[in-house]
Amino acid sequence: METALLWIGIALAGVLGVIGVYWIYLRLMLTEAPRASRIFQVPTADGWTIRVCRYTNPENPGPPVILCHGIMANQFSLTAPEGDSLVDVLVERGFDCWVMDARGTRSSTAPPGKSRYDARASDYALQDMPALIDFVRSTTGYEKVHWAGHSMGGLMLYMYLAAYGSDSIASGTTIGSPPGFNHFKPERIGWLVFLVGLAPVVMEFLWRCNSVLFKVFRVNSRMVPINWDNMDPRVGAATFFNMVELLPHPAVMELQACVETRQWKIRNGEIDVNANLSKMDAPLLLVFGNADLFTPLEPSRALYDSLPKGRKRLLILGRDHNCLHDYSHVDLVFSPRGRTEVYEPIAAWMEALRIKKGTPKLHPMPHAHAPEPSHTEKPA
Repeated sequence: METALLWIGIALAGVLGVIGVYWIYLRLMLTEAPRASRIFQVPTADGWTIRVCRYTNPENPGPPVILCHGIMANQFSLTAPEGDSLVDVLVERGFDCWVMDARGTRSSTAPPGKSRYDARASDYALQDMPALIDFVRSTTGYEKVHWAGHSMGGLMLYMYLAAYGSDSIASGTTIGSPPGFNHFKPERIGWLVFLVGLAPVVMEFLWRCNSVLFKVFRVNSRMVPINWDNMDPRVGAATFFNMVELLPHPAVMELQACVETRQWKIRNGEIDVNANLSKMDAPLLLVFGNADLFTPLEPSRALYDSLPKGRKRLLILGRDHNCLHDYSHVDLVFSPRGRTEVYEPIAAWMEALRIKKGTPKLHPMPHAHAPEPSHTEKPA
């Protein structure tokens, strides 16, 4: 018996050793830093600190655009591949790009007594967005900002508009962002939700380790919806390793409740986002893929049709809309033809909606204690 336990211990130590060496290899070989010229740590009114990276022409910064990543991702999803990402195209077209990482990502810092795994999804819009919008407007001197968000980054805009209105938004671009949660089917993932809550560090470790194999096995599912025929070949293990994030357990529970109840309410139930979707009056560009497993076209078209007439545009991407390939969800920001089929139309949409400098009216921050109005800048 003692001999068997000894061999089991040796085998377990060997497995853990191999895993440890593999992790060290991934960290040393694949870890990348943002290539932004300036990096800021911005405080929110409820005590979090979130990172925003600035990409711009320092000699002639144009109108500001805040860009936000999707669910279970960070800003690397919007800056890769280098030279042909959405951020690169916008900078080339004269925009001042501010690329954020929402609370709960590895670059964020939680307030005392909490960890970054305690982030809630609604606070992305209620807390992170107002803090960043005010910071960018105060720094640049513009009255308004453009907003562009992929997946969850677009859902954040919908929540923000329901809570704060459109006074600070020059235009909004949502890329593959579902129009709420009514079309989702409740999935039996209780065990996965349990593990995320029980051992978030372990789950994040496994998620990042597995992400480097996405391209090898051409993973395509409801959780990782990708058309690999439409993925830039430069996007591989390093991009996924740096990009993927674990969705914090409170955010998972919040979104799961929206799916199960068919209700999308925020700020303790005070604001019904579903009821406000058709009332959004900011200029909106809605971008969808015709083969997106995460965001089907029928409810997406219905959202567009329900918006007030005027400054709105619908861009559907796929072979039946003069694109080289059909578009799923992840490849909306990684297509080899993204420059011409996705990013330049987005840039043209923003260029048509000019904004001017002025004295910005800052957000009131209800239900939160505001810290001192300061920020920390880190060297790139």
